[in-house]
Amino acid sequence: MDFQVVVLAGGTSKNLLPLVSKEVPKALLPVANRPVLSYVLEQLELSNLKDLIVVVEGEDAAIHVGGWISNAYVDRLHVEVAAVHEEVGTAGALRAIAHHLTANDILVVSGDLVFDVPPGALAAAHRKHNAVVTTMLCPAPVSGPYRVRIIRWKG
Repeated sequence: MDFQVVVLAGGTSKNLLPLVSKEVPKALLPVANRPVLSYVLEQLELSNLKDLIVVVEGEDAAIHVGGWISNAYVDRLHVEVAAVHEEVGTAGALRAIAHHLTANDILVVSGDLVFDVPPGALAAAHRKHNAVVTTMLCPAPVSGPYRVRIIRWKG
């Protein structure tokens, strides 16, 4: 489909301590006995989007994620793992790998996303409408009553 895919896989987020470590970065945390990253990679593979750049924060995390991908997806996906500085954020991560982005169309996917919408369908809609940007959004799940606080500023 000529899309270049960037998977933002994070690193060893301090928000997830003690679940994450240097040996188990966020992308490899188990969800239903599988690394969370596997859900995204399998959806991409099913959509025939197999040329990927997986961006990981930190060298140690990148080594572990790259090793796991090499074992789990050998001969199935072409994956380049790029290590970026920790806590650079989404824009900083994309800026750090900008020299690798050569396609006209780039699909950016969060590495901790568990979803059932085929990325190929999103890519096809993007192409069909000759869009500049296409995004997939979903409503926030409601787990209880929302509390809304309105603040009015007086000038």
